[in-house]
Amino acid sequence: DNAAEAVLEQGKIRVVLGVNDQRICLEIVDNGKGIPSDVLGRIGTEGFTFGKKGGTGLGVFQAKQILEGWGGELKIVS
Repeated sequence: DNAAEAVLEQGKIRVVLGVNDQRICLEIVDNGKGIPSDVLGRIGTEGFTFGKKGGTGLGVFQAKQILEGWGGELKIVS
């Protein structure tokens, strides 16, 4: 959902599912506007939202918590 909201009218989103070092890897790549470096480190913090009207800051936070609970991780790069 976040990737879809970040791209412009001619935006592209690529979803790649694979295995890396015996771990499942899901990669979502878009050509949206990007995330400022001063914001990037705060994404996934409970209650933090950026550039989304009505955002609660819970979606990425909850995804991160679930993945970490399964022994995985969530990485966000821009």
